[in-house]
Amino acid sequence: MIIDKETGNIIFDTGEVLKPRMTLDEVKASSIIGLLRDENINDIEHSLWFKPFTCYGSTVYMKAVMSSKRIGKVTICLDEAANFYEDPYYDRKFPLYEEKHINFIKKILQIDEFDGDIHFKWGCVDFSANARSAYMKIGIKYYLEDEDTEDL
Repeated sequence: MIIDKETGNIIFDTGEVLKPRMTLDEVKASSIIGLLRDENINDIEHSLWFKPFTCYGSTVYMKAVMSSKRIGKVTICLDEAANFYEDPYYDRKFPLYEEKHINFIKKILQIDEFDGDIHFKWGCVDFSANARSAYMKIGIKYYLEDEDTEDL
Protein backbone atom coordinates (compact mmCIF):
# COMPACT_ATOMS: atom_id res chain seq x y z
CA MET A 1 0.00 0.00 0.00
CA ILE A 2 1.19 3.50 -0.81
CA ILE A 3 -0.29 6.97 -0.78
CA ASP A 4 0.25 8.93 -3.97
CA LYS A 5 1.61 12.26 -2.72
CA GLU A 6 0.25 14.15 -5.75
CA THR A 7 -3.33 12.88 -5.63
CA GLY A 8 -3.87 11.45 -2.14
CA ASN A 9 -4.97 8.15 -3.65
CA ILE A 10 -4.43 5.16 -1.39
CA ILE A 11 -3.21 2.40 -3.68
CA PHE A 12 -3.50 -1.09 -2.25
CA ASP A 13 -1.05 -3.88 -3.11
CA THR A 14 -3.96 -5.70 -4.77
CA GLY A 15 -4.53 -2.79 -7.19
CA GLU A 16 -7.63 -1.17 -5.69
CA VAL A 17 -7.54 2.61 -5.32
CA LEU A 18 -9.28 4.59 -2.58
CA LYS A 19 -9.54 8.17 -3.79
CA PRO A 20 -9.91 11.30 -1.67
CA ARG A 21 -13.53 12.45 -1.33
CA MET A 22 -14.89 9.39 -3.17
CA THR A 23 -18.67 9.45 -3.08
CA LEU A 24 -20.74 6.67 -1.63
CA ASP A 25 -21.88 5.72 -5.14
CA GLU A 26 -18.27 5.61 -6.40
CA VAL A 27 -17.30 3.32 -3.52
CA LYS A 28 -20.25 1.01 -4.23
CA ALA A 29 -19.31 0.82 -7.93
CA SER A 30 -15.61 0.18 -7.28
CA SER A 31 -13.58 -2.87 -6.32
CA ILE A 32 -13.00 -1.22 -2.91
CA ILE A 33 -16.27 -2.82 -1.80
CA GLY A 34 -14.49 -6.21 -1.85
CA LEU A 35 -11.98 -5.00 0.74
CA LEU A 36 -14.65 -4.19 3.31
CA ARG A 37 -15.62 -6.37 6.24
CA ASP A 38 -18.64 -8.51 5.41
CA GLU A 39 -20.74 -7.01 8.20
CA ASN A 40 -20.06 -3.51 6.83
CA ILE A 41 -20.98 -4.03 3.17
CA ASN A 42 -24.68 -3.28 3.68
CA ASP A 43 -24.05 -0.35 6.01
CA ILE A 44 -21.50 2.01 4.49
CA GLU A 45 -23.38 5.26 4.95
CA HIS A 46 -21.06 6.49 7.72
CA SER A 47 -17.91 4.36 7.79
CA LEU A 48 -16.05 1.87 5.67
CA TRP A 49 -14.41 -0.79 7.86
CA PHE A 50 -11.75 -2.63 5.88
CA LYS A 51 -10.83 -6.26 6.45
CA PRO A 52 -7.49 -6.43 8.27
CA PHE A 53 -4.65 -6.89 5.79
CA THR A 54 -0.90 -7.27 5.92
CA CYS A 55 1.37 -4.53 4.64
CA TYR A 56 5.11 -4.05 5.26
CA GLY A 57 5.00 -6.86 7.82
CA SER A 58 2.21 -5.33 9.91
CA THR A 59 -1.46 -6.14 10.24
CA VAL A 60 -3.33 -3.01 9.17
CA TYR A 61 -6.69 -2.02 10.65
CA MET A 62 -8.23 0.69 8.51
CA LYS A 63 -11.43 2.71 8.54
CA ALA A 64 -12.65 5.43 6.16
CA VAL A 65 -15.17 7.89 7.56
CA MET A 66 -17.88 9.30 5.31
CA SER A 67 -18.80 12.97 5.59
CA SER A 68 -21.68 14.24 3.46
CA LYS A 69 -21.60 10.90 1.61
CA ARG A 70 -17.91 11.39 0.70
CA ILE A 71 -14.74 9.96 2.19
CA GLY A 72 -13.38 12.68 4.45
CA LYS A 73 -10.92 10.83 6.66
CA VAL A 74 -9.08 7.53 6.92
CA THR A 75 -7.65 6.13 10.14
CA ILE A 76 -5.06 3.37 10.40
CA CYS A 77 -3.80 1.38 13.38
CA LEU A 78 -1.20 -1.38 13.25
CA ASP A 79 -0.87 -4.77 14.91
CA GLU A 80 -1.18 -4.97 18.66
CA ALA A 81 -1.65 -1.21 18.93
CA ALA A 82 -5.22 -1.77 17.79
CA ASN A 83 -5.88 -3.48 21.12
CA PHE A 84 -2.84 -2.59 23.18
CA TYR A 85 -4.92 -1.23 26.03
CA GLU A 86 -5.64 -4.89 26.85
CA ASP A 87 -1.92 -5.56 27.37
CA PRO A 88 -0.89 -4.93 31.00
CA TYR A 89 2.59 -3.94 29.78
CA TYR A 90 1.50 -1.60 26.99
CA ASP A 91 3.19 1.37 28.65
CA ARG A 92 6.57 -0.35 28.21
CA LYS A 93 5.80 -1.24 24.60
CA PHE A 94 4.32 2.15 23.72
CA PRO A 95 7.55 3.62 22.24
CA LEU A 96 7.90 0.54 20.03
CA TYR A 97 4.31 0.93 18.78
CA GLU A 98 4.98 4.62 18.04
CA GLU A 99 8.13 3.84 16.09
CA LYS A 100 6.36 1.14 14.10
CA HIS A 101 3.56 3.54 13.10
CA ILE A 102 5.98 6.30 12.10
CA ASN A 103 8.06 3.88 10.00
CA PHE A 104 4.85 2.69 8.34
CA ILE A 105 3.95 6.29 7.43
CA LYS A 106 7.40 6.79 5.89
CA LYS A 107 6.93 3.66 3.79
CA ILE A 108 3.42 4.43 2.53
CA LEU A 109 4.40 8.02 1.69
CA GLN A 110 7.86 7.06 0.40
CA ILE A 111 9.58 9.69 2.56
CA ASP A 112 12.68 9.67 4.76
CA GLU A 113 11.54 11.97 7.58
CA PHE A 114 8.24 12.44 9.40
CA ASP A 115 7.73 14.80 12.32
CA GLY A 116 4.10 14.17 13.26
CA ASP A 117 2.21 15.62 10.32
CA ILE A 118 2.70 16.48 6.68
CA HIS A 119 0.47 18.56 4.42
CA PHE A 120 -0.31 18.15 0.74
CA LYS A 121 -2.62 19.99 -1.65
CA TRP A 122 -5.27 17.26 -1.14
CA GLY A 123 -5.04 16.98 2.67
CA CYS A 124 -2.71 15.87 5.43
CA VAL A 125 -1.31 12.79 7.10
CA ASP A 126 -0.75 12.87 10.84
CA PHE A 127 0.11 10.61 13.71
CA SER A 128 -1.34 10.92 17.18
CA ALA A 129 -0.65 8.88 20.27
CA ASN A 130 -1.27 9.13 23.99
CA ALA A 131 0.11 6.52 26.37
CA ARG A 132 -2.16 7.54 29.25
CA SER A 133 -5.32 6.95 27.28
CA ALA A 134 -3.86 4.01 25.31
CA TYR A 135 -4.54 5.72 22.01
CA MET A 136 -2.57 5.59 18.76
CA LYS A 137 -3.54 6.17 15.14
CA ILE A 138 -2.46 7.39 11.74
CA GLY A 139 -4.90 9.90 10.30
CA ILE A 140 -5.36 10.83 6.65
CA LYS A 141 -7.60 13.86 6.36
CA TYR A 142 -8.84 15.12 3.02
CA TYR A 143 -9.49 18.80 2.38
CA LEU A 144 -12.74 19.94 0.87
CA GLU A 145 -12.46 20.42 -2.90
CA ASP A 146 -13.11 24.15 -2.66
CA GLU A 147 -10.78 24.77 0.29
CA ASP A 148 -7.96 27.22 -0.37
CA THR A 149 -4.67 25.37 0.03
CA GLU A 150 -2.41 27.74 -1.88
CA ASP A 151 -0.07 28.38 1.05
CA LEU A 152 0.60 24.71 1.89
